[in-house]
Amino acid sequence: MTQPSIPNLCAHGANIPAIGFGTSQLADCREIVATALKLGYRHIDTAWKYGSEKGVGEGIRASGVPREELFPCTMVSHEYLRAADFARSVDESLNVFDFELTGQEMKRIFALKRPDGRIANPKGRAPAWD
Repeated sequence: MTQPSIPNLCAHGANIPAIGFGTSQLADCREIVATALKLGYRHIDTAWKYGSEKGVGEGIRASGVPREELFPCTMVSHEYLRAADFARSVDESLNVFDFELTGQEMKRIFALKRPDGRIANPKGRAPAWD
């Protein structure tokens, strides 16, 4: 039996699988993430607020799947969109993941999540990208 083809979304030059494995309810997710990757998932969704970043990083390492095939995506919460807070949030997530990322990987791993009314406009989000 062949595996079904998963469509990709193109973002910043990367073709990210449109279907990802969500970890929002899985704080202790090392084993299940490793299993999901072994079964063919390549896009893993996590966030600091989920409490799953550490388990995702451990699951990725335990899976044996080459890092360059994977798209772990985490989110920076709206509370951290100011430039200094954003940088600290990114550093903390990378430390938890235990990853070293190239600039291209950095563009594809982080998403800005649910900005509140004060920073929902592009000018309000701009400091996060400085």
